[in-house]
Amino acid sequence: VIIFVGRVIKDKKLDLLIKAMLILKEKGHPVNFFVVGKDVDGVNLAHIAKDLGVSDSVYLYGPCYDEVILGDFYYNADLCVSPGAIGLTAISAMSFGCPVITHNDLSHQGPEFESVISGVTGDFFKADSVEDLASVIIRWFDTMTPSKKEEIRKNTMREIDTKWNIYSEVAAFEKTFQKIKKS
Repeated sequence: VIIFVGRVIKDKKLDLLIKAMLILKEKGHPVNFFVVGKDVDGVNLAHIAKDLGVSDSVYLYGPCYDEVILGDFYYNADLCVSPGAIGLTAISAMSFGCPVITHNDLSHQGPEFESVISGVTGDFFKADSVEDLASVIIRWFDTMTPSKKEEIRKNTMREIDTKWNIYSEVAAFEKTFQKIKKS
């Protein structure tokens, strides 16, 4: 199960993942794609999925703001994929142990892309390449044993706890302020 949580807008390029689903299916790696969010940009993922013949594997949940429900969705997904800019979706996914795949054009990413560490907390694919996105997903699933999945889950939560939650942010600010005070 691949998940995306966020506003469904053209910049997120979710159509790339639906196109990659065809390649995955042809190569014997069918996936389900679970989308949590509201289409606010006329993307119409249901139409794209139907046209490509994968509508039976694309689930459009709609918007959800309940952290308990979202946590359950992330925890039970195998991957969070954002073919466009990742943003806070990376932090949300990793907070619940879900690794992230996004594109490698870092000049078109938010700062949160730094939480994605290849093979540790997620991975990158060549921007705008449906083929490379499919290849990265296949490689990810081919190497995923139960123990590796648990290791990745721990890695994602450790990344958030050490660098991206409010406590680590406050500690970083305090450290900076202490250096300034000493100068």
